[in-house]
Amino acid sequence: MMRPTRREVLEAIRETVANGPGEYRLPDFLASIDWCVAVRPTPDVAAMLGRLELWDSEYREGDMDWADFTSKLDALMEGVAAG
Repeated sequence: MMRPTRREVLEAIRETVANGPGEYRLPDFLASIDWCVAVRPTPDVAAMLGRLELWDSEYREGDMDWADFTSKLDALMEGVAAG
């Protein structure tokens, strides 16, 4: 994926929250982003991706539990919808 759109990022978040930890695919989505290409995500999408990468790392390393992780994802989706 060269340049994820806001819609694609939000869909990845929705799927993560809906599927639960048993079908956790957010790392695959994040790994599919090619940051080396000339076409970069828009600044708002890049900021969302940065937060997702941080929270994903914290969750997978055990520094955040599933409830806290999905709470942050929900808040991010609400913030984007309100903005």
